[in-house]
Amino acid sequence: MTSAPNETLNSAPSEQPAAMDPTPKPARILFIDMMRFIALVMMLQGHTVFQVLERDIRDGDSMGISIWLYLRGYTAPVFMTVSGMVFTYLLVLAVTSSGNLALRLRNGLRRVVTLLVWGYALRMPFELLLGRVPQLKLDVGLAVDVLHLIAFGLLGIIVVFLLCRPLLQRGVEYVAIVFFLLFLGSVQFSPYIAEYSFHRGVEPMISPSVLGVVVDTVSNGEGIEVKEVFQESRADKIGLVEGDVITRIGLEPIVGLESLARAEALQVHGKPSPLRVLRNDKEIEIDWVYERPLKVLPNALTFWLNRQPAPSGVASQFPIFPWTGYLMFGAGLGTLLAGMNRRNAIPRRLDLIFFVMGVSCMIWTEVAPHVARVWLGGGDSAIVFQRIGGVMLLASAMVFLSHWVKKLPLLVIQMSRNSLWLYIGHLILLYTILPKIYGEKFALPGTLVCVVLMFALMIGQTLLIEKKHQLGSWKSMFGFLFTAKRRHPSH
Repeated sequence: MTSAPNETLNSAPSEQPAAMDPTPKPARILFIDMMRFIALVMMLQGHTVFQVLERDIRDGDSMGISIWLYLRGYTAPVFMTVSGMVFTYLLVLAVTSSGNLALRLRNGLRRVVTLLVWGYALRMPFELLLGRVPQLKLDVGLAVDVLHLIAFGLLGIIVVFLLCRPLLQRGVEYVAIVFFLLFLGSVQFSPYIAEYSFHRGVEPMISPSVLGVVVDTVSNGEGIEVKEVFQESRADKIGLVEGDVITRIGLEPIVGLESLARAEALQVHGKPSPLRVLRNDKEIEIDWVYERPLKVLPNALTFWLNRQPAPSGVASQFPIFPWTGYLMFGAGLGTLLAGMNRRNAIPRRLDLIFFVMGVSCMIWTEVAPHVARVWLGGGDSAIVFQRIGGVMLLASAMVFLSHWVKKLPLLVIQMSRNSLWLYIGHLILLYTILPKIYGEKFALPGTLVCVVLMFALMIGQTLLIEKKHQLGSWKSMFGFLFTAKRRHPSH
């Protein structure tokens, strides 16, 4: 049984009057706005709480902490799936309804560039502009986080959509199948890609092939012992001899071979990194200028594709595999919803359909670890399907609530449609501004205050963005604020 969206999912027209914008605006499906708002709330519990809560409490083993950590694992999957769903929903409607695909593509590409710029701006060390930085800091700046991943996912959706656009004439279901197959492919190939390292064979500077010295961990774990020095090598020229025990590079202590790569990654190319050496029970210092230049590749390639750490020990939180799979899954859902909404044929029991999908994914979560990798098996697949199952159960609950909720508060709709910008502002506050204001962690009461303040700042940011939309540009927005201040000097 089907019915029109305004009878089932409370689709509502855009808040702006039609006379103000000649471009037809798609109807809003309320359960999508509800999911985007829930994603913001999950962002607070998943990021804000994790960042500011005392580690002793955060790393505890109580039932409350266990439940919180479990829910925290769904923060990124919910946000990414909803982002892919909304973006593709509007993309399909731009072709099938409004016909303004060029504008939608321009806005999408602008969003991709904006996300990449902010993603790297928030992580890249500013010292890189002033002079040399150690490889470890550059690797931290190159590592892929949520903003980079969403940008790449949206770009991938655009490319796939344009390639599959001829299929829209046959039906949106064909395009949705392509996106779902990409999701399954991401899950299928992730375990194989996750095991591949682009840094195999890369040796530290203090090694036979680079410095010309053979070293090994000292038995007491207090340095590395020089076993052999090649004649006319760099090690020979700086004065290392057999039997020396290197205990420090620059300011970084050396415990053993396992700590060597990270210690070297903290040195700066072209700057002195004196070696502290124990020779005949006496400590001496050997002058050495660190000669390895900064490397962007293959480190950046590793960061984009998998979680294998670079020699510095830095690894990405959200590599392409399997995380873009969530955006592709959302794109498949968004494609189907756009087709249903255009035909006024959204199933009245869509909540039941989502519920069955969620439960099916949860069941596969239990089966996947016992299935060979050749077909969506293994522990990695289980985790992805578990989280997709949780997202679908959340979608089912939101659809069910939308049968009873006739209209969402305007502020909730505004926050949901600006969720990506709120996420960027949230990251700036949490990882850039807050550590400079207050570097300590908070107990539970202080953490709750931080959550409330963060939510209040999100509301303020939303009102500013909406005012900017109303005035047309940020220049007009700043002019409005300035004139308002002049009109009310007492404030």
